[in-house]
Amino acid sequence: MLNKLTRWWQSQHTESPSPDPEASVRRATAALMIEISRSDADIAEVEKDRIASLVQGAFSLSDAELVNLIAEADDAVDHAVSLVDFSRVLVEQLDTEARGRVVDMLWQVAFADGSVDRYEDYYIRKIADLLYVSHARFIQGKLRASGELGEGGA
Repeated sequence: MLNKLTRWWQSQHTESPSPDPEASVRRATAALMIEISRSDADIAEVEKDRIASLVQGAFSLSDAELVNLIAEADDAVDHAVSLVDFSRVLVEQLDTEARGRVVDMLWQVAFADGSVDRYEDYYIRKIADLLYVSHARFIQGKLRASGELGEGGA
């Protein structure tokens, strides 16, 4: 019995070939957007459309690739233990400015339905902290997404 358990443990924790870093970034980014859309318990169609538009714009995917990525990310969110599952990938692969752009996209998803729920705000703040995005950058992204700060804003 102990040998079976040991073999199972080793099979679960053996190093597998590392996945494509770019694919991991795409999946993590899309998953965080899906997390935000789910956070207020009302996943509006406009939020889904905004996610698709943002992912398409950020990663220049074909329609088939976009559908596959959204499905993969949705499944990843269903099986994730915490936000760290996604944020860690982005911290390891992206520079500070790129992580700030991810936070900007999260704000755009939150504002897609015309209002930001307190849970959306909370999760974006939490994600920004996990991504080591400064509070000032977090606020600038929120103001840009709300239309209160121009695209080039301070």
